[in-house]
Amino acid sequence: GLGMGSIWRNPLHPWGVEGAAEELPANPHRAPQESWDRTRESRVRLLPVGRLRYYYKWPGHGSWTWNRIRYWPTRRRVLNIRGEYNPKTLRREKTIVDKRPIWWVLGLLFMVIAPLLVPGDYENSLLTAAAIFAIYAAINLCWTLIIGTAGIYSLASYAVVGAAAYGAAYLSIEWGLPWWSLPFVGTLVGLVFGIIIAIPATRLDGFYYALLTLGLVELCRVYVIQSKEFGSATGGLYGADSYIPEDWSQRGQLLLAYYACFLLMLAALALFRFINGKRLGRILRMAPEKREAFAEATGVNYRAARIWVFIISSAALGFIGGFYASHFRGASPSLFSFDTVLLGLAMLVIGGIGRSEGAVVGTAIVVILDKVLLPLGPIRLILIGVIMAAVVLFLR
Repeated sequence: GLGMGSIWRNPLHPWGVEGAAEELPANPHRAPQESWDRTRESRVRLLPVGRLRYYYKWPGHGSWTWNRIRYWPTRRRVLNIRGEYNPKTLRREKTIVDKRPIWWVLGLLFMVIAPLLVPGDYENSLLTAAAIFAIYAAINLCWTLIIGTAGIYSLASYAVVGAAAYGAAYLSIEWGLPWWSLPFVGTLVGLVFGIIIAIPATRLDGFYYALLTLGLVELCRVYVIQSKEFGSATGGLYGADSYIPEDWSQRGQLLLAYYACFLLMLAALALFRFINGKRLGRILRMAPEKREAFAEATGVNYRAARIWVFIISSAALGFIGGFYASHFRGASPSLFSFDTVLLGLAMLVIGGIGRSEGAVVGTAIVVILDKVLLPLGPIRLILIGVIMAAVVLFLR
């Protein structure tokens, strides 16, 4: 048996067994609790291996009650946190699997604070470009719902915005409508326009529907350019009522315009979240890539769901068009130009079709290259094309 200290007494020695030593040195005795405590205190260095994503491991919440924060009024969690037991470290750990809400909060806070820190020499150009970015981001978020969620390859999104902007500006000039009514007038125009465009979507799809909508955009451009009522002689229809007071200082006007456009982008984000995360969006994500038969077999009216998303997005684009008219005090034929459509597609391709963060980030990249880096000249368009090719080739 074991004696005192680190000496082992041989039980065979009293029996006179040959070669049995009376005492031998033994390993020092350690209590099991001591071994357990030392194991718990050890730290294993974890390294990223291959293409595995590395997540920071938060400690467990212990005996405290874990309350998950959820989006009201749904049961969806704000952060996707996964709890598990790590057999290597012998600890309970929590991992934030989806960090996008954190990046969204940091990015939106930066967009709120950044205009107040812009140097005076660059205030005019940067705040103007930032307001344009917010408007284009709102348009692209609605366009992402049409292409990404509904799967309808429409190229007429900017045409819907242009039609709503022209309609709202015309009524404001002729009938004296105030600025606050223009977005609602634009919503009605966008709704009617969306219903008309949605009818062919029940029979056409893919490349053929894209060609149809592209032809519709060109028809709108030609009509606006040749129409006297819509300012063919002046290069646009201007003179609508605006929410920006003319008696304010230039800095005050720029800040008001930027934060109004920022609120418009937040409203588009809320609409994207509402549609993409609710029943309509989940129905369409349940049956991707032509799996219409699967959706119908589960009792889902696949075509009706696509059309509903298209019409709702068209109404939202009309609202943005009415806001566009009140922001710029009118509308211009550039909304119907093929260049605008291509730049919008570049924004979606660079950011990634189907994701809200992709629409916003892609819009920011293209607007910075196209509106801020004007001294580069035509080379900035080449840079946009190079970025598009790199995204398609090297990013998933």
